[in-house]
Amino acid sequence: MINPLAGDTIAALATPPGISALAIIRVSGPSLKNIYSTLTKSEKPPKPRYAALCKIYNSKDDPVDSCIITYFNRPKSFTGEDVVEISCHGGEYTTSSILKILYTLGIRKAEPGEFSYRAFINGKIDLLQAESISGLIAAKTEKNAEIQLKNLDGYLTQAITNIRDSSLKLLTILEHELDFSEEEITHISHKNIVDELHKIKDTIKSMLSTSSVGKIIKSGIRVVLFGKPNVGKSSLFNRMIGAERAIVTQIPGTTRDIIEAWLEINGIPICVVDTAGIHDTKELLESIGIEKTKGAVNQSDIIFIIDDKDPIKFYKQFSSLIVEKTIIFIQSKSDLYLPKRKQENI
Repeated sequence: MINPLAGDTIAALATPPGISALAIIRVSGPSLKNIYSTLTKSEKPPKPRYAALCKIYNSKDDPVDSCIITYFNRPKSFTGEDVVEISCHGGEYTTSSILKILYTLGIRKAEPGEFSYRAFINGKIDLLQAESISGLIAAKTEKNAEIQLKNLDGYLTQAITNIRDSSLKLLTILEHELDFSEEEITHISHKNIVDELHKIKDTIKSMLSTSSVGKIIKSGIRVVLFGKPNVGKSSLFNRMIGAERAIVTQIPGTTRDIIEAWLEINGIPICVVDTAGIHDTKELLESIGIEKTKGAVNQSDIIFIIDDKDPIKFYKQFSSLIVEKTIIFIQSKSDLYLPKRKQENI
């Protein structure tokens, strides 16, 4: 658990682990000038906000890597503390060796999200901005990234602040007028007060209405393909995602597990879920797959009811399972029932 009063120094890899050309290691703490000098064996103090090409040495004074190191002095840093960012060569050995050197100097491994947490407790960002950092990192679409970046710049914080300031201003006026008699002060008209309240109410309603859209853009929409075995769910799944992810055969019950794939439509992330065909069976693997299908239906936002005969009739059998969901009925294999055209000689 993170201790906000610990005052210790933390370090962590800021880029994904694995083989890469470059990796970044971030260090944050109350004072890092001595750490900088120990790592680089430099007698000169680090120049703030200046990227310097340096070698990093281990306890035996052997060079470990040649890096670009940037020193940020407090409070002019992301966390509000002294920060050192080491841009080193990627790969498991180099990054783990540098982190090991840091840990031997009494620096501990950062907890998940601790750099953002320190930025928050030091007044560099607010909670909404901290959440936006996480959202920006996890963004799956351009639209989501745009929203998170706006909130990171303080857009939502400023909107909430404006509502708070308007409410406090109105409250101050009302309390002020209660302290005076009608002869001592000209009262603001009742209509003006009501109009101001309506403005505040409309602003809040507008923010609440956009929050549901923002949630969809951030988390995406889950679309579940639901139907009997061998009605074309996997064929539709493959067509929607543009790849042969699901096995398609004439044998009923080919799909026995949940298969998911993400795609983007107009900036909205869509998770398409292929499921096992639902029917009565005593076969163990099929039964497990059907239970997973029921779970997927419960977690869905939109359900494609697929049947090659009558999807509405099929839905009525499972209406108790599908509650408060958006439903789209699809009659599959309709091409098989269309009259065949006569081939013309060319």
